[in-house]
Amino acid sequence: MNVRAIDLAKALAADAQDGLLDGKNAAGPIVIPKIGGGSVTLTAAMGTSALQVAIGAYVGSVINKTNLVSFNIASGPVQIGVNTSGMMYATTPVMPAWISGQGGSATLHATGGTPPYVCALKMGSPPAGIGLATNCVVLGTAPMLGSGITMSISPPFTVTINDAAGAHVDIELRITIVVARPTLIPVQGTLTVNQQGRTRIANANGGTGPLYFASDTFRNGAPPLGTIVNLNGELQGIIRTVGIFTFGVCVIDLIGAEDCGQSSVNVVAAAPPPPSSSTYYWANWSCGSSQCAGLMGGYSGSAGPMCTVNDCNAWGNKNIPAGYSCFHHANPHKKHWNPEEWRLLEEWR
Repeated sequence: MNVRAIDLAKALAADAQDGLLDGKNAAGPIVIPKIGGGSVTLTAAMGTSALQVAIGAYVGSVINKTNLVSFNIASGPVQIGVNTSGMMYATTPVMPAWISGQGGSATLHATGGTPPYVCALKMGSPPAGIGLATNCVVLGTAPMLGSGITMSISPPFTVTINDAAGAHVDIELRITIVVARPTLIPVQGTLTVNQQGRTRIANANGGTGPLYFASDTFRNGAPPLGTIVNLNGELQGIIRTVGIFTFGVCVIDLIGAEDCGQSSVNVVAAAPPPPSSSTYYWANWSCGSSQCAGLMGGYSGSAGPMCTVNDCNAWGNKNIPAGYSCFHHANPHKKHWNPEEWRLLEEWR
């Protein structure tokens, strides 16, 4: 058949819903995905042909201690359980969970009988805020759970499903209400290459606090080498390569509910250090003339643009234009400038 065992098991379970193993249910023929792509339709004898061969070999062997001379598996539709083909019965034994304070809905299903089906409460009732419509839809807003309560299961209530011919079936239900699962909110962090640091890479909301964070499985991406995801949703450590790195991260709440996704960190190069204070001069306000052709802005604490060494040399200690002041080394003629200082100065300019 070239199908996975789990997919065959699911198909057989779906087939059994109407009480008849015939390769189909109320929705029609049952299709099974094949390994490697494609699909195959379930038949009444699917999965039993090899078993029939094995049973035949056993019956015909010397180790057969039974009185059976043959044993044939039915190759046609097989009646199972207490259900009778064509009769109506419910196929929704379990309701999905509701989230505390949130709306939801679920449809009760039946098979057999004569559709359409109509539903009515027979005994008990769903939790406050949730009701049953005649079209067999259970819907409403779940009540809020009290402080410290993470789950609540309602008392049972009974619903009668009636078909168009007067047949009916009863089904007993409970509704489970749980707190909202936490939701992961990825954030791109930033770290500087080759520097120890930490940066936030995830936030979260919902769930039952306190929340904590952890790396997801390596299949979804491990944090960059040299880093870890800490409990506070931060990436910490040292990264040796510039670039953007993506990795898996999860948020987990107090009761173990989790949400996982991918976050990232942008690793940037370190900013170059400012030149030594011995290699530049400052004017005390903006120079509008060609006399001071330095860069606007400048080193932290300066009051205006940077004036070049040549500017100060040209002005001299006693000939600085009105409104300007070259300080730190007022007369650069008296200072020896080494090649590295000149290089830093030219880079800064």
